[in-house]
Amino acid sequence: CRPPLPVVLPSTTGQGLQISAQLVRRDGQIYYDISFENGTHGVLDGFMIQFNKNTFGLAAGGPLQVPPLQPGSSARTLLAMVFSQNVSPGAPNSLLQVAVKNNQQPVWYFSDKGLLHVFFGEDGKMERTSFLEAWKSLPDDNEFSKEYPNSVISSIDATVEHLAASNVFFIAKRKNANMDVLYLSAKVPRGIPFLIELTAAVGVPGAKCAVKTPNREFVPLFFEAMESLIN
Repeated sequence: CRPPLPVVLPSTTGQGLQISAQLVRRDGQIYYDISFENGTHGVLDGFMIQFNKNTFGLAAGGPLQVPPLQPGSSARTLLAMVFSQNVSPGAPNSLLQVAVKNNQQPVWYFSDKGLLHVFFGEDGKMERTSFLEAWKSLPDDNEFSKEYPNSVISSIDATVEHLAASNVFFIAKRKNANMDVLYLSAKVPRGIPFLIELTAAVGVPGAKCAVKTPNREFVPLFFEAMESLIN
């Protein structure tokens, strides 16, 4: 059973149509996991979707496959996404602006959020030596850190496994007094690497994450993604 999706268009806004959706990554492919609930008194059909320009140039890889929705029924589908030239200018952000239409209603517009870890590639694992070399070669100005006061790491092994499932790869660990320090790596499209140092005491609230990356403008998005992964 798949967990319920966040509501992106409530039925009060959609004149009875409710849309829930989330970007997900499965086997190296990004999908828009989207669900439609028809709370109107008539059939809704002819669903189409379009994405505005966004940081990574994500666009629909094909048409929406949604059957005609009878009143009171719902449908959920995985829409494969592709990287296009549809890149938005300006600083990177996690905003995904979406337009959905059907044959019976006006066009609905809503905003969603694509957390950065959806873009972490399967090729993000670094060898220990290349990690150390990359860390040393990046200037101190490219190192940033953030505290997560409410994050509790109850098991190092479970955390490493959980992060690996989102393509944040374990490289090494060491002890510093009662703290565990983990070294990890991740990579997003256009070959942008993140070199990560995660420090926490097992079972004690509070974790600290330091990151070095050549692309500093992605740091706020990176910290937002890490927070969702370690909470």
